Amino acid sequence: EIIIIFDGYCHEEITKYVFSFLKKNFYKKYKVFKNKINKGITFSYNLAIKKASYDIVAIQDADDFSVKKRFYDRFEVLTLQLVKE
Repeated sequence: EIIIIFDGYCHEEITKYVFSFLKKNFYKKYKVFKNKINKGITFSYNLAIKKASYDIVAIQDADDFSVKKRFYDRFEVLTLQLVKE
C-alpha cells in the first residue's frame, strides 16, 4: 500500500503526474490525502499512520534517497528482531 500526503500547496502538474504514476503502477493499492494548508511533517506522518491498513509503516519523504531494496531489507531486519524476542 502506498500512502501519499500532500502537505499544503502542490503544483497541479506534479499532482497530475503523481496520480498518473500511481494509477499505472499500483492500481488500487494507494491512498492520497491533501492537507489544505501546510500542517507539518509530524501531522502528516500521523495522518498517514492512521490511514494505513497495515501494522508496519515505512516512511519515504520527498527528499529521501533510497536504494532498490531499502524497504525489503528493513522489513527483513524487523522480522528477524521480532523472532529473537
